[in-house]
Amino acid sequence: RGRVGWISHTAGSAVSAVAHQAEVSGIGIDLEQDRDVADIVHLVAFGAERDWLDSHPASIRERKMLELFAAKESLFKAVFPTVKRYFDFDAVELEPQVDGSIFRGRFLTPLDGLAPHTTVTISVGRSDHEVLALAVLA
Repeated sequence: RGRVGWISHTAGSAVSAVAHQAEVSGIGIDLEQDRDVADIVHLVAFGAERDWLDSHPASIRERKMLELFAAKESLFKAVFPTVKRYFDFDAVELEPQVDGSIFRGRFLTPLDGLAPHTTVTISVGRSDHEVLALAVLA
């Protein structure tokens, strides 16, 4: 009781994140194995996010796309228990911070249960073949 958390897994790996509900209202985590994600870019990246992806050399663009996808997945998981409904990835815009390992999520579509202008911080890290994203809803 009084905790929020989530799990994520891929073939051969699993992660979890738990926090006290008194400190955060939502937490989400996503673990993704490197894979071809070019076919879903139109479902994940919009406007400034597409510009950000296009600003990277072609050799790492797919990797950055997977990081963006994992960040949005973790954000969805952090927010879903509060809003209690599905929302598309175009409902939120992610803005990369500093070196691109941290994103700030800003909701473009009002969602019941979230205050207007709610932002979420998402940290993204990677190993040789996996991406891990952690979203915290303050």
